[in-house]
Amino acid sequence: MAALIPDGQVGAGGSYVLSQKWIHGLTAFKQLSDHQQGLVVGRSKDENRKLAGDKMPEDSHISRTDLKIDGQAMKIYRRSDPFGNGTEHGLYFWAFACEVRRFQSHLECMLGLTEDGIHDRLIDFSKAATTFYWFAPSNDDLA
Repeated sequence: MAALIPDGQVGAGGSYVLSQKWIHGLTAFKQLSDHQQGLVVGRSKDENRKLAGDKMPEDSHISRTDLKIDGQAMKIYRRSDPFGNGTEHGLYFWAFACEVRRFQSHLECMLGLTEDGIHDRLIDFSKAATTFYWFAPSNDDLA
């Protein structure tokens, strides 16, 4: 499982957690056409379908976060909640993984810190205001 530390390892049954607060630049994003917005994310806006083949840009959010390293998928369990008020809009993002390396890989790829140098186009419109790493122990360890 992508979210839980495997049996036999320190922290087994627990999870590493990444939490972030993202602030969206919606004014700039809304200036893009629906098609262009879909290219930034990697999904069609009208049908919410993942773009396939040549239609998926290398700098889309999906391209930069659907990772394999040395043949191993860097899957994480993700959850997010939107927030907003009169002046600020964004997303609270939570990710859970069996190893911290998965978070590092995602963030490096999003920021263009990999060999290809391509950054996630979504960060042109959303900025991480906070980033925290946590450890969530297993239920057995909490007991």
